[in-house]
Amino acid sequence: MGREICEKGGEGTRHDQNIEESKFSNISEKKKHGVGTLESHGATTGSWNPGNREESNPPNILERNDHALDGTLDWHGRPAHRATTGGWKAAKYITIEQVFVNWSYFGISKNLVLYMTAVMHQGNADGSNYVTNWMGAVFVAPLIGAFIADSNRGRYFTTFVFSALFGIGLLIVTISTNIHSLRPAQCPSRDVNCESATAAQSTLLTIGLYITGIAFGALTPPVTVFGADQFDENDPVERKQRSSYWNWNYQAITLGAMGAAIAIVTIQENVSWGLGYAVCAGLGFIGMSCFIGASKLYRFQKTEGNAAMRIAQVLVAASRKLSLRVKDVNKLYEEVDSESAKRKKICHTDGYKILDKAALWTPKDQKALQVAGKVNHWYLCPITQVEEVKSVLRLLPIFATTIIYSTVYMQMTTLFVVQGDSMDTRVGTIKIPSATLSVVEQITIVPGVILYDRLLVPVLRKYTGHPKGFSDLKRMGVGLVLSIIAMGVSALVEAKRLQVARRYGLIEGQDDETAPVPLSIMWLIPQYFLVGISEVFTYIGLMEMFYDQCPESLRSVSNAIQLLTNSLGSYFSTILITVVNKVTRNDGEWISNDNLNTGHLDRFYWLMVVLSLINFFLYVFFAIRYKPLEMEHPAGRPLVALEPCDDASKERLDGQDVSSFVTAQKEKENY
Repeated sequence: MGREICEKGGEGTRHDQNIEESKFSNISEKKKHGVGTLESHGATTGSWNPGNREESNPPNILERNDHALDGTLDWHGRPAHRATTGGWKAAKYITIEQVFVNWSYFGISKNLVLYMTAVMHQGNADGSNYVTNWMGAVFVAPLIGAFIADSNRGRYFTTFVFSALFGIGLLIVTISTNIHSLRPAQCPSRDVNCESATAAQSTLLTIGLYITGIAFGALTPPVTVFGADQFDENDPVERKQRSSYWNWNYQAITLGAMGAAIAIVTIQENVSWGLGYAVCAGLGFIGMSCFIGASKLYRFQKTEGNAAMRIAQVLVAASRKLSLRVKDVNKLYEEVDSESAKRKKICHTDGYKILDKAALWTPKDQKALQVAGKVNHWYLCPITQVEEVKSVLRLLPIFATTIIYSTVYMQMTTLFVVQGDSMDTRVGTIKIPSATLSVVEQITIVPGVILYDRLLVPVLRKYTGHPKGFSDLKRMGVGLVLSIIAMGVSALVEAKRLQVARRYGLIEGQDDETAPVPLSIMWLIPQYFLVGISEVFTYIGLMEMFYDQCPESLRSVSNAIQLLTNSLGSYFSTILITVVNKVTRNDGEWISNDNLNTGHLDRFYWLMVVLSLINFFLYVFFAIRYKPLEMEHPAGRPLVALEPCDDASKERLDGQDVSSFVTAQKEKENY
């Protein structure tokens, strides 16, 4: 049915579309211009498929224009000039900003669990839960930033405001960690019971951390999508550059995390915690300066209203017509005025049929239109707006089955660090902070992304014929399998660590502190490596899928939803650790607050393997049933009949175009 509504329409419209496709197919494969050689999509195949998201550009756009063709504006509000705005000349500053801001954020988060246990004197489980709760807030915040960015405020403004808040939070954290009276007295040795931080000390640090974390989370979706906005999707050259941008965007995050794991963590543990956090503040301000300094190079998208309101309008309009039935989807309302005709439409789908009622055109809506001169979207929504909401809802099952994966990912910043701190951290004469070992993950990702794009995709493409090698869903599935293997390896390594601890008598009589086990921290490399490889498949695949499968008006929101998996993974990790310790308290806590050697962390890892396996089968179930988003460009869109539904009244409009009422009313007002 979703395909039928895209193909039905008047003969004149279909004839015009065939002419356009015929013209497009007869153009030579390459056409030279003064700035280079451009490849024409569809020229080699002789057809244009409007249902393909990557091939959905209008067929009549073949020559490069002096101005961007996507309607973007420059700093002064004029049409964006291609030679002086956007493209990599602007996006490179956003990418550099991402490197420094992520370097600053990860410099705080990478070693935070050790700061809470070693400096603020919290227990292992308490410190781990504190960090996961904080990270949960960090990954909920993107929803705040996304809804503001996709509203009339825009992505640049949202990024600017939350960048300023990010800087304020960094200053508070730096002050809290550098002034001696704002942190508890340090212990002379590990054997002494340390005094915990006071309420005032903990409160100031918590305020600084949460302002920093929430601001970082809120600015991530708008700045990420704002970078993609610098590339005109209607231009074949810039469209390819945008694809490259996503790879470099993830690389920027990875490089920032790597810099934090190598430099910041080393300073924190070997020089001074306060100096390490001060460096984080400096890096954050450098990144913000890069972003603001290039403001006149940016292109700015025209805002299309509040994303949250567009979603709410569909839900409210559908709820008002629950008693009505949709008999013919061809009679659902769609905007056909001159402005909406320039925008892409989404093909109707059969899922979530109850929401189709929001697009039912009734005599009551007709009368309201004649009186007000415009459609009230709280009562009647275009079918494309309805499909926007459906596109988000279809992603939710996929979203839900990545939460367990995020729980696995979160162990790198919590239990993996605590596990490494209880091992021999010396490599020769050099002592390696346990949090620094996470650099293995980043070192894995950087070449992993390049090898995936340059080697694996071309090889897979030859066998599958898929432009990406295989679909985003299959790519994510591979990552989920790798995460299961990573947890299994983690359990085996922890069992080995406990075996060595028993051999050296480090379990009995060591109730207060975890005695370091004479087992090299290098044993943890395989689990970090496997998690890093799984990210190349799961997280990048998830990012691409959520961008591709959401309409332009909700892309910041979709990016935020993708990041929300990390938040829920953090909170689920906290709940899981708390429940496991309560259940196993009588026989000995699996994750001991004081002495990890007396616990059974290996059993917790095996529990994660079981949960991940169950989650994987659920993922396969939903992935098989997922229906991709189908977009249709205005050049090939058939007219949609607009009539009152039969259930509402016997009166009909006999196919009259609703835009005619709007036009007549506007002419009357102008007169």
